[in-house]
Amino acid sequence: MEKLLRIAPAAALQERRLAELLAAGSVTVEALRAHEQQAWSGGVAVLMGEPGLAPVLATALAAVAPGATPGPEAVRAWAAALGQGGLRQAPRAGGAPPEFVAERLADLAAWMGSSGLGEVKAPARAALVFARVLDIAPLALHNDRLAHVALAHALRTQGQRLPLFEAQDAEPLAAAREAAGRLDFGPLASLLDLAAGRMLATAVRLGADPRA
Repeated sequence: MEKLLRIAPAAALQERRLAELLAAGSVTVEALRAHEQQAWSGGVAVLMGEPGLAPVLATALAAVAPGATPGPEAVRAWAAALGQGGLRQAPRAGGAPPEFVAERLADLAAWMGSSGLGEVKAPARAALVFARVLDIAPLALHNDRLAHVALAHALRTQGQRLPLFEAQDAEPLAAAREAAGRLDFGPLASLLDLAAGRMLATAVRLGADPRA
C-alpha cells in the first residue's frame, strides 16, 4: 500500500507533464496511441516468452473497435486475427462446454455493458474480463493471448492506458490469475495499475524526445 501511495503522486505529475507536451504539440494523440499499442504488444509477447508474437497481438487488438463489448462477435474477430478458426467446438478441461461458449461470452458482454458497474474501477473491470475469458476458454488454442487482447480492449474502451508488462511480471501475474479465479480481482488490478504507470513513463519520454 505504501508503494502505491508513493506511485500515485508521481503518476499525477507525469500525467500533467504529458498534457503539457500534447498542448505544446511536442507529440500527437495519434503518435501516443501507436506507441502505446506497440509497447503493449511487445510487453505481452516478452511476458509470454514469444517476442515474435507482438505484431499478431497488435493486429488482434485493432480488429475490434474500442467501445464494442467482449461478446461472441468480438471474440470471433480476435480469433481470426490470432489465427484461430472461431469459437471452440470441442470440450476441454477447465473451459465452458462448447455449446455454452457463445452464451457465456454474451453474458460477459451484457455484464460489461450494464449500468450497475458505476462503482467498479476500470482496472477491476478489465481484470474481470481477463479472468472470465480464461475461465470460458472460447478458443481451441491460445486463450491466454485472447485474454490479454480482451483485457487491453476493455481498458481502451474505458479510456484507460494500456499496461506495459515486463518479463518480471510473469510470477505476479500467475498469482493474480489464481486470485481472480477466486473472484479476488485486487491483485490483478494492482498489477495493471503498476504496468499502466510504466506505459505513462514511456509516453512522457516519447513526448519529450520523439526520436527516443
